Amino acid sequence: MKRRVLLITVPVLLLSACGGSDDTRTSTPARTTSAATTSPTQTEAPTPTETPLPTTTPEAAKVAITVLGSSVAKTAEEKSVVEAWMIYWDAVATTYDELEPAPGLDRSRGKPLKDVMDYLDLLKARNHRSVGWTRDHVLGVSVDGDSAVLRACSENFSFEVDADDNPVEDVTPFYWTTARLSRDDGRWILTSVDTDRLQQDCRR
Repeated sequence: MKRRVLLITVPVLLLSACGGSDDTRTSTPARTTSAATTSPTQTEAPTPTETPLPTTTPEAAKVAITVLGSSVAKTAEEKSVVEAWMIYWDAVATTYDELEPAPGLDRSRGKPLKDVMDYLDLLKARNHRSVGWTRDHVLGVSVDGDSAVLRACSENFSFEVDADDNPVEDVTPFYWTTARLSRDDGRWILTSVDTDRLQQDCRR
């Protein structure tokens, strides 16, 4: 479930399997989240949750989820942007865990989608999966007509594992992400995702 952006897979994606020490910038996503399906109709906005999540590697390796920890979204439009964001990451997490494109990836196009598919191919070639969890804190949402920008700090405990479920990379504890979305036929679609890998808490 790593939110590694793909530079090489969301640089998180492509950066995958190379846990870093210093803060570094990645360029497209690749983290895992829980599977989620999308329907053409609008669904209820995700509700922030403080659900306890695994804190050890063996337990985290049994899940592949993304949850919404908190959100500053107030208007219906802002909440719909956050909803699209979470649907996308749910699909990314499921894709990296099950090694098959998951419903919900249609909430992205261009580089965000290509990076996910490239990282999926890389995982398959290695016979690896991405597992664990990410808790998103949406700290900024702005909507201007059919364009939107979302900024989030993510607590992260996701990592790549081999065929025996042994971790093959260090965990990056936080990610700072800026995403841009466009409204297409009533649905918000991710068109770009830029992510920084951080060692320090970015929720403040």
